[in-house]
Amino acid sequence: MRIEDIVKEVLEYTPYVALAGIGSFTVRQVSASIDMESGELSAPRLVYSFVRERQFDDGALVQHLRRYRDTEESEAIAVVSKWVNDVKLRLDAGEKVRFTGIGQITREGYEVVYTADALPSDSVLRTPIYTIPRLQNRPRKNGREGNLRPWILVAGGMILLTVLGLGGYYYYVKTSRNIPSPGPTVEQRSIPPLPLDEDKAKTGETIDSTHAQQVALRVTPAVSNPTSTTKKTQSNQQETQRGTTQRYFVVIAGSFRNLERATKIKEAREEEGYQVRIITHKNMYRVIIGTFPTYADAIRLKTTYCTKMDDPNAAYVPKQAISVEN
Repeated sequence: MRIEDIVKEVLEYTPYVALAGIGSFTVRQVSASIDMESGELSAPRLVYSFVRERQFDDGALVQHLRRYRDTEESEAIAVVSKWVNDVKLRLDAGEKVRFTGIGQITREGYEVVYTADALPSDSVLRTPIYTIPRLQNRPRKNGREGNLRPWILVAGGMILLTVLGLGGYYYYVKTSRNIPSPGPTVEQRSIPPLPLDEDKAKTGETIDSTHAQQVALRVTPAVSNPTSTTKKTQSNQQETQRGTTQRYFVVIAGSFRNLERATKIKEAREEEGYQVRIITHKNMYRVIIGTFPTYADAIRLKTTYCTKMDDPNAAYVPKQAISVEN
């Protein structure tokens, strides 16, 4: 087993790996980018670097050997210490120490110099993602060459905004026309004229104005809209479905970029009697050994677990609650 080959494995789940008295390797993720001049698209990648000032022993290599190489703690400490001393001797002798998949380090005077490996050829898309040869570097009338690319981008943005505006207006008009009108709440009904006494009709007498009213208003209950009732039922079903996901304070026994490694830790903790699950949070696979409604309860399980594992960093509890499906 060569320690140089497992440093990259350790950097998959921790940002630093220290070599006591020499320095530390670190890793960061770089997002995809576009070179506006050449039109080349660079894929997302991990960038490794070496920090000479960070020379204390953080124990990352020892913990890795304990957990994933089935090595006793005392034996792991002895192996890492012997390997670090060997690296120092090789650097003092002027040799280059290479780390698989990361790069190499060498000593120049009193400084340790790090040289990263070259990027793979498939990390950069050499074919330009946009090419307008007839409009690029088109000569102006006065003889000078002008770059029309900014104007093309501005014109394209204006066209996009116009299309979005017209689409939004069309959607608004279409939906407003489909809204059903509410049913009538007040209904006018004509009442037949009241019968008049023949004697009063002959003498030309008129009835009282209150009896001459021909129109009455009858209040009727509003007609319920079946469409709105259906929408309310669907919204209630959606709220019931959303209710299955709640926020808890969790105890995390490991965070990995690789699902296979997270599954191994899950199976090991289940054999010890823990109820373990794996969730995806911030692009990492989190191995959860307990969920609690309060932060204090989660801290109690974390303390018990770390005491059992004889490692104060065996688990941790985020201060913010995390959404977990029931």
